[in-house]
Amino acid sequence: MINAGITPLGQINERPPGDVPTWMPDATDPNAFNNVNNYNGMWEHCFAIAYWLNVRNNYQMDVYQIANEPDLEGYNQANYFAFFDLCRDAVRYVYATYLPGRTPIMTGPVESQNTGPGDWVDAMFQTRGSSVDWMDFHPYTYHGGGTGTWLTEVQNEQTLIANRGFGFTPIYLSEFGYLNGIGPGNPWNDAPTVASMQKFMLQINMPGPAHVTAWSFYEFTNNYGSTDLWALVINGVKTPMYYATRQLVRAMKGARPIYNSVSTNSDLTALTSLDAGAGVYHIMVQNSSGNTDTVSVNLSALIPDNRPSTTLYRYDFSNQDVQSAGPAVTNGAVSFVVNAYGSVDLVVPR
Repeated sequence: MINAGITPLGQINERPPGDVPTWMPDATDPNAFNNVNNYNGMWEHCFAIAYWLNVRNNYQMDVYQIANEPDLEGYNQANYFAFFDLCRDAVRYVYATYLPGRTPIMTGPVESQNTGPGDWVDAMFQTRGSSVDWMDFHPYTYHGGGTGTWLTEVQNEQTLIANRGFGFTPIYLSEFGYLNGIGPGNPWNDAPTVASMQKFMLQINMPGPAHVTAWSFYEFTNNYGSTDLWALVINGVKTPMYYATRQLVRAMKGARPIYNSVSTNSDLTALTSLDAGAGVYHIMVQNSSGNTDTVSVNLSALIPDNRPSTTLYRYDFSNQDVQSAGPAVTNGAVSFVVNAYGSVDLVVPR
């Protein structure tokens, strides 16, 4: 992964109820870390993980997710906050002592029940916001409409930390996805769900208060039985969501500079990224049924002149991220067609 430019992210956990090893303190006990043996044992545990990964070895794993959904797994909140603090102290000690010049990133509270004021995100930033490097939570609400959407969950949690004085804290979605029965249809891979997921991915990568620094797409591959159809690959077969996600990753990978792209059509959401080597990526998602839109795009801020040759990747239910020769760019302007619940990724050489 290191050679491929992929940054690994890890998780350090305590013992949730019913789990092993039994030498770890019980996460339901609010006073567990008042016991010096418990505190020292877990401090050494966190120290050893960071030391083994980055000092004894060189895995360059600098992002540490502290636990996973402690609000859902039965953690006591005071216990979790104490565990976060001691783990942060241990990991930072490793870096200060053995890895000068490198800085670890600690993410929390990895919440799953994002209910607004008073939830775990709010409580954590009220009591120790300066200790949280990335605000980490899991939005699983469908993006299709109403007040319960993926985007509004991100916006609401960002507002909570801003109200606590930490609106500058980067956002990390260590999981997000679509749960059965919440979307327009049960399968992951019906057209409206795929298009909505694409739109959400564009929105959280745009500059602005709801911008997400890092995210992990979580797929439930047959977790809930044979009718589970909302995954990227099922029984070795790549699904429509796989191709839709691949198209987006191509346009946004590598922490490229991202530019807002304003659309005058409410059915269309667009984003532009710049790769110093490959050129300009302009991706557009269509979020309505039955409409095929002919789109005119002005790229003159980045491409002020002509480009006779471009590459176009088309996704819809007839074209699974299919590559073809794209339209010519003339004085920074270009036109193409986007099909219903589809997307286009246009690559223009710089």
